[in-house]
Amino acid sequence: MKRRIGLIVGAVTIALGASACSSQTHAEYASYSSFDEIAAASVDVVEVTVGKSHKETLYSEGFTGDDPETNPYLGVKESDRPSPEDLSVDVIVYDTSVEATYKGTTKSGDLVQVHQLPNEAGGVPLEEGKTYLLFLLSAKGYPSGILGGPQGQFLVTESGYEAAETITPLKITQSDLASISG
Repeated sequence: MKRRIGLIVGAVTIALGASACSSQTHAEYASYSSFDEIAAASVDVVEVTVGKSHKETLYSEGFTGDDPETNPYLGVKESDRPSPEDLSVDVIVYDTSVEATYKGTTKSGDLVQVHQLPNEAGGVPLEEGKTYLLFLLSAKGYPSGILGGPQGQFLVTESGYEAAETITPLKITQSDLASISG
């Protein structure tokens, strides 16, 4: 399936790289040094159960405007700009069901599509039937993205939250989540 999207691919890429205050970038993701940082940068913090998935290619329709933060090709001749195909990204889109919301407007039982890069591109795949705590960036009408890649992804276990990220894992507790629930 192919989907044309405006600035979502670029905006998510820019947001992943620029939204963390004291973040470092590893792979193509921002790295967060604390729960507070990643929670503040997230639009939604939710527990979801993963359903079916499919592959999809997301396309940017290009960058416009006179703000260099949202248009990295500002001042570049049209003929020298990359095409939407050059800016496309292959993702896996998961259908998920919200179990709990700690931040954001989703409610228990809502269906949310979540996209992530395939495993070979740095993603840690979500598994069908398992429940995860996810820190998400969202744009209406498009699949949500996991903030910080694997760093924003935690398997829900009987003993708590197991980080998918092994290089710079964050520790998450119920009291952390309670602190952002409103």
